[in-house]
Amino acid sequence: MKTHHFQKFTFLLTTFILAPISASFALESIEVGKNPESLTRGFDGKIFITLMGETRTEGDGNGGIVMMDGRKLTSFCTGMDDPKGIVLMGDFLVTTDFKK
Repeated sequence: MKTHHFQKFTFLLTTFILAPISASFALESIEVGKNPESLTRGFDGKIFITLMGETRTEGDGNGGIVMMDGRKLTSFCTGMDDPKGIVLMGDFLVTTDFKK
């Protein structure tokens, strides 16, 4: 039986959360969900991360988007298949998902 583990999304805290480039760099791993793919800074400075899900198959609906506010994670969108890429355009978060 295959066991699934949450993957960790490692990023430079100083790049996304803390401060200017001149600050010292610190790495931290935060478990965000199954198969994280992309992230963007969105509404009110929160970070939005696409999760491709466990099976990454069209029609499986186990992908989605999580929102990170500081170190707190909450589900933002569920029921997607395999979302890839994400960007904030004006008042909208935009991603792609197979045929959607």
